[in-house]
Amino acid sequence: MNYNLIGIDGGATKVSGAIIKQINQNSFDLASDVTTVLIKDCPFYSTDFKPVEIDALQVSLSNEEERQGIAYVEACEKVVTDLIEQNQIENPNIGIGMPGLKTDNLRGIQFMNNGPRIPSILDVLEHRLAMAEIKHQPIVRLGNDSDYCGLGEFYSPNGSLRAVTNAYYIGGGTGIADVIVLDGKPVPFDEVQVWMKKTWDLKNENGISLETLISQQGIINQYAEQTGKSVIELENDGIFPAKILKENKEIEIQFVETIAYLFKDRIHSLFVEKNQIFDRIVIGLRLGKLLNNNSELLDSIIKLLLNQISKSVILDPTAQDHYLQKNFIVISELNHAPIIGAGVDAYYATQ
Repeated sequence: MNYNLIGIDGGATKVSGAIIKQINQNSFDLASDVTTVLIKDCPFYSTDFKPVEIDALQVSLSNEEERQGIAYVEACEKVVTDLIEQNQIENPNIGIGMPGLKTDNLRGIQFMNNGPRIPSILDVLEHRLAMAEIKHQPIVRLGNDSDYCGLGEFYSPNGSLRAVTNAYYIGGGTGIADVIVLDGKPVPFDEVQVWMKKTWDLKNENGISLETLISQQGIINQYAEQTGKSVIELENDGIFPAKILKENKEIEIQFVETIAYLFKDRIHSLFVEKNQIFDRIVIGLRLGKLLNNNSELLDSIIKLLLNQISKSVILDPTAQDHYLQKNFIVISELNHAPIIGAGVDAYYATQ
């Protein structure tokens, strides 16, 4: 049976999606151009919205947070509608990945860094699509954008997680996406959190989340705090992470040291828990682009990491030699991995 599949990737600032095609049982790819809608362009977007902290989850949604949540729904609705109308498909299966902690029924967002809580996002979206007479298959669940990065890299013909036994993937944008492949299969990161925490949940010696030190948004926020300028001012002046890392030595050193530390932590955690090694560490999305365009920065990370591995008291000599003699860090060029992954999940949710 041929399925019409739509994959949607939602983030803090935009929602993107595309038609996904199944090539064979183990391969999926884009079947259309990617459609993107900026949250700030949606009618209900609120310039006054301020995200709540994770320790304030019991606080009721404010009017501004509800408005911002509707703006996210509007963005999803427009992406779905445009894809269906432009590609003339009927009754598609839709997969949607979003950042943040999901509600227990997997139909809402309980908490999102830099975004609103939207506890009933799928119910509201399906209601709006029904009102607009847009026909589709029931949306089974709201997925994690991180997991969908992994599925995209695993199932795309151009993915960097194919043909590996164990691998770790880190994708950077507004936040950080963590993906792990174990014994040749992508495993939801929630299933390994007992022994390998997500990047946003790891802190340095100063109690600062590693995500805030290496994500694109985190780099800009650091520079904004140092200069006393707002993020909007910096963006209007054309000051983005690549420029900041090139010109600000303090932020650059912290960036390099944090990524090297994170990779070492992943390598040690896998060895302690499973007595295994990674075939590959993959860097993707905007973080991958950043390092792909700045080889000196990537070389600094690798040099520091290899030095730490050579001095490790956790790894045995065989594991050390594996990492020291193999070019195991690669940059992914699959820009739309989470969109493909969302389509893959939409397919398997129907099986």
